[in-house]
Parts: sequence; C-alpha cells; structure tokens
Amino acid sequence: MPAWKKPDLPEGPLKDLNDALHALHKRAGYPAARKLQEMIGKEVFSYTKIHDALTKPFLPTRGVVELVVRELAKMARPPIGDIEAEVNRLVELWHAAHGDAPEAAPEIVSDRVEGPVDDPFDDPFEDMDGNADAREAAPGNPSGRAEAPNADLFDQFFRGEGAESQPKTPEDLANEVIKAAYKAHQGWVELDGHDAERSIDPFTPAEEVMAEEWLDYELRDRRAYRSDLANLKSALSDLALYHTIFLSEHPLRKELVSVIEQARQFRDQGGSANDQEGNERRAHTLVAAGRVYQTLTELKRLRPDPNQRRDLRILLAETIEQVKEIEAEGPRDEDGSRIWRGEWGALIQRLEVEALDIGDTDLRERIKEARVIMECHEEPFKQSGQQESRTRYIAAEYAMKSIEAFRDGDPFPEPPAEYVHTRDFVLDFIAEWEASRR
Repeated sequence: MPAWKKPDLPEGPLKDLNDALHALHKRAGYPAARKLQEMIGKEVFSYTKIHDALTKPFLPTRGVVELVVRELAKMARPPIGDIEAEVNRLVELWHAAHGDAPEAAPEIVSDRVEGPVDDPFDDPFEDMDGNADAREAAPGNPSGRAEAPNADLFDQFFRGEGAESQPKTPEDLANEVIKAAYKAHQGWVELDGHDAERSIDPFTPAEEVMAEEWLDYELRDRRAYRSDLANLKSALSDLALYHTIFLSEHPLRKELVSVIEQARQFRDQGGSANDQEGNERRAHTLVAAGRVYQTLTELKRLRPDPNQRRDLRILLAETIEQVKEIEAEGPRDEDGSRIWRGEWGALIQRLEVEALDIGDTDLRERIKEARVIMECHEEPFKQSGQQESRTRYIAAEYAMKSIEAFRDGDPFPEPPAEYVHTRDFVLDFIAEWEASRR
C-alpha cells in the first residue's frame, strides 16, 4: 500500500503527533484503513475515521489514537518490544496537542431516506408522543434519524463528571434504543437480509462485494446498515445502566424486532420497579456483567498462539527423531508468541478487574472459575493435548451462558462435559500445587 498524504500542519504538538502516526504507519508496512478497522473491530468506528486520523488537519480522538497505534505497533517491523509503552508515547503526544488543536469533525452517518417499511410489528414510534409521526417530530431530530447515544452517561453517574448537564431518564434511553433499532431494522429490510430470495450478507467486506461486481447503491446501503448497527449497540450500552438487552454481533432480523419489543416493554413500565434499591443493585451487576460479556467475547475471538500447532506436534511426537524433524522445520516464533501473550494477558487482567463489580456472588464465582481455567491452560494441554484456544473457548462459552441465564432470571446452566473435564485437569493441578506448599 502507498503512504498516506500528510496534512499541511504548522510546527507544533499536533504536527508532532501526526508525524509520529505516519512514522508508525510506515514501520507497519502502510496497512490499509480497512485492514486496521477489521483488526480493531468493525463496530468500533469506520475506516474513514482511521484514515482521517492521519490525513486530516484535526486532532483525532484519544480513543482512535490508542486503538490505531496499538494495532500498528503489533505489525511494526522491526518488532516493538513494549507495545503499551509505544501507545503511551503517542498518547502523551496527543495530550500535548490537546487544547491548542481543532477537534476532528463528527463522523457523518449516511442520510438514507426514511420510508414506509413492511414491518412484522407495529410502528415502535406510535404512541411515543400520541401519534405515529413522533419519529419525524422528535425534538432536535427533524430528519427522523436516530439521535446520538448519551456517550457520557457512565461518567455522569459513576465518576461525577458532566454535572452541568442533566442525565437522560431511563425512558429517554429506551426511546433512543427503539429509534436506533428501528433504523437498523429498516436498513436490514432494504438489504433484504435472509428473507430475500437472493440473500445479501450485510457483513460481507466491501472488497468481496466489489469483486462480485455488485451495484454501488447496495454497497452504500450495506455500509449504512453497519453504521446503524453500531449506533444501536451504543444506545444499548447506555441503557444497560438500567436495563440490559443483549444483541448478538451479527443479529438476525428477528433479533432487531425483539430489541424494539423489549425496549418498548421497559419504557412502558416506566423504567422502574417497586423494589428500587434491589433494582439498582441488579442494574449495576448487569452493567458489570455486560462488560464481562464483551471481554469474554473478545477472548473467544482472540487468535491462537502462533506456536500452538508446533507445540502440539512436539507433545504428540513418539520419538526423539520426530521431535528433531519438527524442530528442524524452523525456530519458534518467539516475537509472535510474545505479542500474543501480551494481548491474551491484557484481556485476562481486564476480565479479572471487571468481574469485581458483579454483585451476585454465584455469577462472580463462575466467572472467576472460568478465568482460572483459562490461566491454567497448560494443564489440559499437558494431560490431554487440548490446545489453549480450545480451553479458552470452552471456559468463555460457559461463563457467557451463565451471564445470559442471570440476565433472563433463569437458573444457571449445568456445565457441559467438556467444561467439567477441563476444570478437573485444572483442579488436580491446583490441588497438587497446594499440597506441595504444605
């Protein structure tokens, strides 16, 4: 890929930050913005925002800088030994530029026409203000598009910041979820989704679509839908302070309908219950459980250690000659393994910290047990050849199902056999280790 064009900036802290970003981009081999977006997560922000962070004469947000720098540092050659130190270095440059540089312009979401939809449910905006035109007549929202989610709500409630502005009520947040879900559902309908005779996958990368020579308007609608879905997830995150509605990473059309129905039910109940104190405790636990759920999802999706297959072949080798043959194929990828351990360790540490905020003892202990199993992944590997990625998946999957049961008010599920077997390997190791300390 060619180098990106630098913006015309005067000497100063903003230029220093931009120069550092371009230098790191070069060291990483000039990866495309779409590739960086895929590595960060397509729901986080658009690839244009990544491109603008290096090419526009504005100060990008700190979040964009941190996430982009972390991915560039992973790809840098020669390798960067301490990735977090590199991130901190660029963040310090960002702080130096903050205050005397213009902020980046807000990202513009595609203005798709809001037309009638053949919905399998009633208009969610009907009776919001007494009529079905509430969407168009919403204050400050003349276009009928979903309003921006209340991104600072968590800070206002838990850190005491933003006291000068009034936090939105649970009913307000439920209405924002309804609006965002309605818009995402409309985008799904316009793409025809899985209900069409010719199914269109909204999550197909643009490069694949272009290779299939699909029409430009389908590309535009696909990107708009993904943006709508990201807005919906942000609105659900804001509502989680009072009520949790889970949404899968790639939701089906019926899931979007379910989100609208759940948000409407919560809104129509007044956003509260008789036992206010108990509800607040449960709400805080659900917020924490939502964060844990997201971290578990990232752990499930984390790539394996690059040496995992090589180590398994050596473990299963029956003779010294076979081990030597494997070793002769090439050395271990120590740099790649070190980077992987850093990513894995950061997620494990985040899981441990986030679980501390869960007020339900049984749920907290189940998540702790899953984390310990993931930390002791070498024992199932040594005893049965079960690879780390498999152990991680088994533990994370059961912890996530436990969170889902808690959310729905159902009993915790019984652990599957493969979870029990994996846990037994770890418990045997812990018992032997504790016995050796006596």
